[in-house]
Amino acid sequence: MALRNSQNFSQNGTDGAKVPETDQWTEKQHKELLGPQRPRPTKLWTKRYVKIMVVGDSGLGKTTLIRTLLSGPGEKLDLHDGSETSHREFLKNPEALCSTLTWDDDVDRVTWVYRVQDTPGYGDDLNIMTNIQKMKAFVDSCNKKWLEIEQDMKRGVDMTLVEDPRIDLCIFCLPPHRLRNIDIRYMHELGQVVPIVPVVTKADTMTIREAAMHRADVMSRLSNPSLRGLKGPVNVFHFEDETLERSGVKMVNGMYHMPPFLVVASNEVNREKAQQDPPIFWPQRQYKWGMSEAFNPEHSDLLNLRSLLFQEACEEIAATKRFRFEKWRVNYLKRKAAAANFRQFVFKVTSVAAVGIGAIFLSSPYGKGAREFIGNGFKAKESKADKVEPAKKKGLF
Repeated sequence: MALRNSQNFSQNGTDGAKVPETDQWTEKQHKELLGPQRPRPTKLWTKRYVKIMVVGDSGLGKTTLIRTLLSGPGEKLDLHDGSETSHREFLKNPEALCSTLTWDDDVDRVTWVYRVQDTPGYGDDLNIMTNIQKMKAFVDSCNKKWLEIEQDMKRGVDMTLVEDPRIDLCIFCLPPHRLRNIDIRYMHELGQVVPIVPVVTKADTMTIREAAMHRADVMSRLSNPSLRGLKGPVNVFHFEDETLERSGVKMVNGMYHMPPFLVVASNEVNREKAQQDPPIFWPQRQYKWGMSEAFNPEHSDLLNLRSLLFQEACEEIAATKRFRFEKWRVNYLKRKAAAANFRQFVFKVTSVAAVGIGAIFLSSPYGKGAREFIGNGFKAKESKADKVEPAKKKGLF
């Protein structure tokens, strides 16, 4: 079929094909639309949510670590210190200890929303199962919130537009110099509901030799806790080797052995670098014998951790959360159905038992006496009514 209005053609198309000379057609669009490869569709802006929980003993600098991880040049994050917050207050209002960081990825047109959940510190008591169970219950409550939103018949909104309350991973803060049994037990128990990223804080208090020995000790205990009642290794979040390489992690003996991360965090910032163009966020700690820099790879692993959490491992973290939630969802719904079936079974058994007990009672001498008593009562009422009725007929009343 011949096309009308076919004037004003040129030979600027791919392989000499004629294309109309209009302002909206450019050489780049010619190659994308008319070239050998298929065009790349334009994406709509979407939101992605990541929620990280920080757990550890009091006095390890959890709040300072969160501020150093989230801050940028010239930013002063006002964070609530959770070291003095009780677990009861935390479970009542966990949002009071939650910090949010948002940025836009213009290439993929994605708005990333990172939420970091601080938690109360725990003490030195080995009997901390109550605190552990509360933290596990908090993680489960976040999953239940998402499941309720997912199953809500009146939702009316796509799930990609809903803020995700689920926990992606847990940064577990460990003390320098020594690893306590309480820390191993806590990580092992909490790792049953969320993967753990072990982080040794205040690493600048250790010498190079002490840091290497402590890292090796923590790695060994993570794979083999060697505590009564604990079976299997701690559920540590597994970063792919390619991801670790992109984040700048160095290989040791031809292999990547990153966890635990030995980090330094500080509220003090290098002012000279903050005034550069462009400014650089550079936390540091000043001592009499020198300077400890939080993002210096020779001093701390914090730059690697920040790169993993906010750049290189974003997709891995999100994919792991989705896989883990689907597994949790199946188990939770199975338990819920089993509980409902058990309640129904108990109701049927008690109903049948009640009927049987009633039949046995009525057939017993006590039951016969009760029936006679009830029957005599009805007869007494009937006889009294019979006496009153004739009187009414005679007009005496």
